Parts: sequence; C-alpha cells; structure tokens
Amino acid sequence: MIKFIICSDSDIPLHDIKKHDIDLLPLIVELDGVEYRAYRDISGEDFRTLLKNTKSFPKTATVSFAEIADKMRVHIENGDEVIMIAMSSKESGTFNVARLAKKQFDDEYGYELPISVVDSLNFTLFDARNIVTKQSSQRNNGIVTP
Repeated sequence: MIKFIICSDSDIPLHDIKKHDIDLLPLIVELDGVEYRAYRDISGEDFRTLLKNTKSFPKTATVSFAEIADKMRVHIENGDEVIMIAMSSKESGTFNVARLAKKQFDDEYGYELPISVVDSLNFTLFDARNIVTKQSSQRNNGIVTP
C-alpha cells in the first residue's frame, strides 16, 4: 500500500488527514516564547489567530531526523511504499533530513527501498493537498494509478 507522509504546512484539514490515513509530521513553531507542534498543540486556525495578535515573528524548527525515520520505518516494516512530500528545500531543512533518513534505510537494508521524498518547492503544500487526498482516496478504494 502507498503511505503518504506530509508536513503540517500542507494545510490539509485534520478530518481529511484522518479520512485518507495520511501521516503528518508536525512542524515546530515558536511564538512569543511558546513552542507549538502544529496539529498537536495548536490548530492552523488558532495559530493564524495568534499571528494576527502578536508583534513577534515566529521561529520554526525542522522536524527531527528521528521523528521522520520513525514514521518511515513503521511503513517500510509493514511492506508499504512511502511517498513523503516536504516543504520547499529553500524554506526548510525537512526535505534534506528526509533524504538522509531514506539514505540510511537504503544503506541499512542494502538496497533502494520504495521511499520517495518529494520537494514541493512551495512554502505550503496546497497543491500537494489535492494530489495526496485524491491519491489516498483512490488507494483506499483499490484503484492503482501509475
């Protein structure tokens, strides 16, 4: 089965993430000295409200290597193909961290595993949102697309 892993900057509503069985990597954002993990500690709507009401500029942190590798490992051990779509490599280090995790798995297993790491080339993944939800829906209905 194909499993999608996406960053929380995708702006995919939580109900769609659950409906389409998408794995989410919550990005870390600090605002006014408080650290939030997107979709875990704060919703997108609540975060936008905080942004409107602060004079501070948010600080972000890349998802850790361990968190990305742990998500990939679960799916690889289940025999799944993994497609990870990350925020633009020009805006975040998540894409490069995911590539390193993929390389570690390939080296560990001794061959190239079915893990694709995609650089969205965007700050948000709105375009990926449509692709991921459509492909997940087709996957869940037994439709295989090339």
